[in-house]
Amino acid sequence: MTRCWHESCRLCRRNVMNFCRPDSQSAYRKFHSTESAVLVVHNDIVSAIDQGHVVALVLLDLSSAFDSVDHPTLLSLLQDRFAVSDHALAWFHSYLTNCTQTFTTSSSHTAPLLLSCGVPQGSGLGPTSFLTYTEDTTDIFSIHSLLYHLYANDAQTYGHCLTSDIPALVCRLTFCISYLSKACFSLRLQFNPSKTEFIWFGT
Repeated sequence: MTRCWHESCRLCRRNVMNFCRPDSQSAYRKFHSTESAVLVVHNDIVSAIDQGHVVALVLLDLSSAFDSVDHPTLLSLLQDRFAVSDHALAWFHSYLTNCTQTFTTSSSHTAPLLLSCGVPQGSGLGPTSFLTYTEDTTDIFSIHSLLYHLYANDAQTYGHCLTSDIPALVCRLTFCISYLSKACFSLRLQFNPSKTEFIWFGT
């Protein structure tokens, strides 16, 4: 497939999004929302229960995910994994370079601090950058034969089985989350234990 990159930020963003967006991602897509995310997961759970299975669901949340995106790593992924080059890569580099942050209280504020990581969550390009940054971690779910669905920086992974196979399913989930945690850690991302939930569904 030919990848045509353009100096225009809008076209750059659209092309990167087309290549980096996982199929099971409800955020940042037209006609996809929290509602579509809930419907997909709910339908999978109900279908499994109709087969006489139980379902194990793990809800995962990344701590300060958008703020933790490492700029050099992101640029490297854009170039090596998505073949972004020339003007498009220079545009992304310009977008990420010389960003500053100021902390303000009611009576004072700090001097501008230069940022080497983080993308604006409310911006047009921030979500695209984050999806690019974490795109290859979704392969881990498939490797462990588990279903998953994403919404922004939240992930739901789940599997179903007969009650007699529960130990094997728990083992798959445990290994999957362990591998996923290591992959995220290599990207300077970390799961938030206080927002992680494990739920069983059945008749």
